Amino acid sequence: MKESGSIMKKLAESPAGEILAIAALITVTVVADKITDRLKEIMSEKQPPLIDIIYKEDK
Repeated sequence: MKESGSIMKKLAESPAGEILAIAALITVTVVADKITDRLKEIMSEKQPPLIDIIYKEDK
């Protein structure tokens, strides 16, 4: 555990690690935005009901 922690610490301190962190943040933001847009499209679509219900009036 200590070895992986020291590797992560060195990576975070290096300029390359900072660039990777920024790139990962941008990627996650873009993916989350696309997922949100797709969910909005799905929720706004008019879909026919799965079960047809017929109401009969008693005379």
